[in-house]
Amino acid sequence: MAVIGGGVAGLTAAYDLARTDAFDVHVYEASGELGGLAAGFKGRAAWEWPLEKFYHHLFTNDDAIINLTKEIGAGHLLEIHRPTTVMHYQGRNYPFDTPARVLRFPHLSLVNKLRMGLIIAWLRYYPWPPWRRYDKLLADAWLERWMGPTSYRMLWQPMLEGKFGPHYREVNLAWFWARIYKRTPQLGYYRGGFQAFVDALARAAEQSGARIFTRTPVQRVTSQEGGGWTLHLADRTEFYDKVLCTVSPDLMARMAPELPESYLAQLRSLKSMG
Repeated sequence: MAVIGGGVAGLTAAYDLARTDAFDVHVYEASGELGGLAAGFKGRAAWEWPLEKFYHHLFTNDDAIINLTKEIGAGHLLEIHRPTTVMHYQGRNYPFDTPARVLRFPHLSLVNKLRMGLIIAWLRYYPWPPWRRYDKLLADAWLERWMGPTSYRMLWQPMLEGKFGPHYREVNLAWFWARIYKRTPQLGYYRGGFQAFVDALARAAEQSGARIFTRTPVQRVTSQEGGGWTLHLADRTEFYDKVLCTVSPDLMARMAPELPESYLAQLRSLKSMG
């Protein structure tokens, strides 16, 4: 079985599949490093730790990845800290990690602060969240309507714009709800950055029997007449019974043009910033 992509999803799949003994698992990563969007880099050889390309952390209730970390023997890398969450407004930082601190924010009226607080409390504590309906609502329009334009435009819209750029109006409410619903006061980080976790996961996958090939981009995936798939690499072809692709939708559509046109159309309709 081939796994295309050496990010966290691809390596986790390889680790799980290799332990079943049902497949010989090969992972193909185009770049020279593993980790995908979770990868880090060293600007200088003297750096003790890699610096992450993108900021990451765990919530303390992210049980799946925390349990996986412990399972692969990397629990000693995980550190839990309690940072102070602040809103940066007009050149100043305002702590926003407790209700009392929110109430002390001087740039909103009491009515606006209470209205904003009620919406945040609804999203976080409502016991039967209709997240499937949230998936069909846009965060920008919903938050402006219910939180109020003043609070939303002053505090929350700039954060959405900062994360999603020109696409911020297209983000669904389910994404925003998940950030509020799952967030914990304490956050988890890996000693050595997320690259340390990625390296430990890769070692665990290899120890379970998977083989990992870096600097080996898959150029094309085609089907075989008798079943199975052919991976076209720069210098050779490889044959597999099954292929698991963990790359972006657009890249997958270009890599596997023989997929049904209706499925390719769905892949091409998905927007990705990564």
